[in-house]
Order: sequence, then C-alpha cells, then structure tokens
Amino acid sequence: MTACQLPGRFAEYLISRQPRTLFATHYQELTRLEKLYEGVRNYCVTVKESGGDIVFFHKVLSGVANKSYGIEVARLAGVPAPVIERSREILKRLERKQLNVHGQKRSSTVSEEAAESLQLDLFKI
Repeated sequence: MTACQLPGRFAEYLISRQPRTLFATHYQELTRLEKLYEGVRNYCVTVKESGGDIVFFHKVLSGVANKSYGIEVARLAGVPAPVIERSREILKRLERKQLNVHGQKRSSTVSEEAAESLQLDLFKI
C-alpha cells in the first residue's frame, strides 16, 4: 500500500456521503479527485518562498499548490530538527529517483508496479 492510498480511500468514503467538509492533505495525487467526483473542489493557501524561508498566508485560492509543503508544515508544528532534516534528505533522494515510494533504494530488478502487486497479493491471502 502506498502512503497515499489510505487518505485517498478516506476521501472517497467522505465523498460517497456528500458531507460539507474540509479535507486537508499534502498528497498532490489527491488533487485529481476534483476531476473524478462532482462536488469536490481544490483550494490552497497562498505561499511565498524566499531565501529558504516559507511564509503561509491566510488567503485561500481555488486550485492546487504547486508542490507539497508537508515538511515545512511539520517544521512549523515543532517536529524535531533531526526529523525534518532526515525528511528533506529522503525527499531529495525521492526527487532524484534514488528511492522508491517506500523509502527503499531503487532496484532495477523489481518495478514499483511489481512490488505493489506482491503487496496486494499478500492481502488477498
């Protein structure tokens, strides 16, 4: 199961009940739900990045953020610096495609799709 699957299924659960709710996430993949389900709308807060600093404004706009700010939100929430630094390191490696979505070193012998199918098969047992 990828990290995004649980929040995605939770969002679908909410959508099926048509509540009036806000669902906050840093998973860019979930922004696609707006195209799949009537009544789903994406909004984001405005952000300014300058010299390594990030400022989140109180202005909310229709649309999606251009990237995930999950690590920065964690930093602002007081998550310990070593955790933040390690998260940034892992993110950089993911962006360079050195790690797979599970945080493991990429192997040229097993694709992510194959790994996903193996995991799904385990849950079918």
